[in-house]
Amino acid sequence: MQEMPNGQDRRLVFQLLHHWREARGERLFPKLCEVYERPLGEILVNTFELTISEPGEEPLFARIGEALQAELDISLVAQPISKVPRTSLLAHAVRPHKRVLKRGLPICIGGDFTNASGRLVLFRTIVMPVSEDGVRIAALLGGANERICEPGERAAVAAADSQPT
Repeated sequence: MQEMPNGQDRRLVFQLLHHWREARGERLFPKLCEVYERPLGEILVNTFELTISEPGEEPLFARIGEALQAELDISLVAQPISKVPRTSLLAHAVRPHKRVLKRGLPICIGGDFTNASGRLVLFRTIVMPVSEDGVRIAALLGGANERICEPGERAAVAAADSQPT
């Protein structure tokens, strides 16, 4: 993978956002192909694409990276996001899509959920708008990663979350 500029966070969401910003330049939105022109390296397996056909219609998956697809029993390419199993990382990864469409800006969220095996999963995701004409959002590009907690970690994570900042 290419080296990030000094001080640049190496986490997946920041790497993907960096690629999106570089491809965008001075425009509102980059073209999807321009984001892919930059070497995404190992983060590509944790990315997904959603196509937007008409405003208000449910987005469809155009591509799902291997790491995100691995926990699914079926391929969801060309399927609406409502078909994603609720206990999967991908279900949580697509959550900010409506806010991205409304605001026209990348949105990053993190949190936790319980997966199908009953394990606590910590995750972070980013969803970013892309456009072919620079005006209308035609697709969303996203990425997500996770950390599956060990059985005894649930109490430690909950305690850390309840501490005042």
